[in-house]
Amino acid sequence: MRKTVEKVCSSCITCKQAKSKELHNGLSMDFILGLPRTKKGRDSIFVVVHRFSKMAHFIPCHKTYDATHVADLFFSRSGRRQVIFEPGDWVWVHLRKERFPNQWKFKLDPRGDGPFQVIERINDNAYHIDLPGEYNVSSSFNVSDLFPFDISDSRPLE
Repeated sequence: MRKTVEKVCSSCITCKQAKSKELHNGLSMDFILGLPRTKKGRDSIFVVVHRFSKMAHFIPCHKTYDATHVADLFFSRSGRRQVIFEPGDWVWVHLRKERFPNQWKFKLDPRGDGPFQVIERINDNAYHIDLPGEYNVSSSFNVSDLFPFDISDSRPLE
């Protein structure tokens, strides 16, 4: 029964609008310095804590790493899922309260809207969306506010 409910909800337009997923990506980062060197010469620990789940990642590093090395460590280790959209793809847009104040009048209003078409890929994290002018916001979105929309999901329920 659970699989049937998930299948129906995953193909329901109303469910997708009402239950738009917001990823709680708040992270805190810190370093523990001045440790004895390991066999590989690492003398520090890069600590990343996910604020929502409180899961901590301890990544060995060198004290002399610059921001580029730290960013490489972060993206190669915090389990980040990379999502790439191409022009012409259809997406759902998460309606953040700060960005869409006119669409957030009541707490039970839909959290997502769409589908909208991707116009341009700015980079791996930013996209231009074919957003109607009635929203009065920029058409550039961070990838964290976009979710794939499968055209086959738009079929009516039987």
